Amino acid sequence: MLNVDNLKALFNEHPGKTTLNIQGKCIACRRDLTVEISTTADGFGINGGMLLDKERQDYVVSCVDCIHSTPTKH
Repeated sequence: MLNVDNLKALFNEHPGKTTLNIQGKCIACRRDLTVEISTTADGFGINGGMLLDKERQDYVVSCVDCIHSTPTKH
């Protein structure tokens, strides 16, 4: 999963935005999904899945079902 510094950098790339929607296919089951990341008073909120930072790749997403069913793959 991305750390706080990665999330801050992502929002710095989109000044003025308080919510980002990252669309993609789940890395495990290939289901289309949107991961919503928003700024909160305490940091960040993430809904709809998980945003992962893979070495030698851009960001990839994982759906909630796959996160809970196969945590060792992530």
